[in-house]
Amino acid sequence: PQGPRGPIDPAQAGKITGTVRFDGEPPKRRELSIGGTGGCPEHPAPVFEESAVVHDGRLANVFVWIKDGLEGWEVPAVGSSRRTMDQKGCLYVPHVLGMRAGETLSVSNSDERTTHNVNVRSRNSESVNPVQPPGGQPIEWKPGKRELGVSFECNLHPWMRAWVCVGDHPWFAISAEDGSFEIAGLPPGDYELEAWHEKFGKKTLNVRLGCCVVVAEMIW
Repeated sequence: PQGPRGPIDPAQAGKITGTVRFDGEPPKRRELSIGGTGGCPEHPAPVFEESAVVHDGRLANVFVWIKDGLEGWEVPAVGSSRRTMDQKGCLYVPHVLGMRAGETLSVSNSDERTTHNVNVRSRNSESVNPVQPPGGQPIEWKPGKRELGVSFECNLHPWMRAWVCVGDHPWFAISAEDGSFEIAGLPPGDYELEAWHEKFGKKTLNVRLGCCVVVAEMIW
């Protein structure tokens, strides 16, 4: 095992940039019937479920993190800032969120006429299921342990679902609509990247980071 290596020197830190690609025909996305259901508002454009969002062969909503390679380095302390999630238009926003164990997630309800419940299904931290009225106080959740893929649901509107991935350090990212991601502030070294997707599972990739930037590509 790697012994203590001390704090990371920002002047020596680099980053991993990459793209998550999807090889083949992507699953067809189902259109959601939201307007008028349980007090939910009409949407000006069609809304599609988000379990597999692929654009031009690039996969969004993938949680990418450093699974191995940080042994011995000092991990920065958890800050006081909060992560945020909203329920808006009877949808969870964002659909996938990353956070650290020990951070607080604040879940709001921006729907002015609609009651939701925030059903958090966790294996490693507290599971809660409070009701949240329109404009009610934010629901707070503070996980204590690492866990990929904590389900957030609204049982009153069963299409509403989001995922929270909890890491034990700050080196993670969520792939954007174009599949891109970036993990910065890493010391040079050999790393194992792990990618998690709600529908397609996990993939790993080994990368070597030198002085500045390494480009990685993960493919499903």
